[in-house]
Amino acid sequence: MLKDLHSQGYSLLSIDSRGQTALHFGARHGFKDIVRYLIASAPASILDMVDNERGQTALHQAAQNRRRTVCCMLVAAGASLTIRDLQGNTPRALAQHADDQELAAYLESQEQFQTMVHEDLETTV
Repeated sequence: MLKDLHSQGYSLLSIDSRGQTALHFGARHGFKDIVRYLIASAPASILDMVDNERGQTALHQAAQNRRRTVCCMLVAAGASLTIRDLQGNTPRALAQHADDQELAAYLESQEQFQTMVHEDLETTV
């Protein structure tokens, strides 16, 4: 249905009344096909769009719901690991709160990598 709507001209960046995109929905529920399609077809800005209710990205919602594969997909696509929601939580913190230490450790390692890459980019500019 998402592909059909997109082919009819609907924006993949559309949000609902809570400010959530289809990526938030797909990430929260672990719908890998939806997440994969949106990563491939939507503007990259969708990765770091925050909702109105909690200030969360799709990565926050995937981490909070222990959607490991979706988290890996979002991280690989370039989703920020350092954005804090309205409660001050990063995706890693939400994985810890969900008692998924393996996911939290993965997100921490990727956070460190992402920070190093950003620092390297700043020094070359």
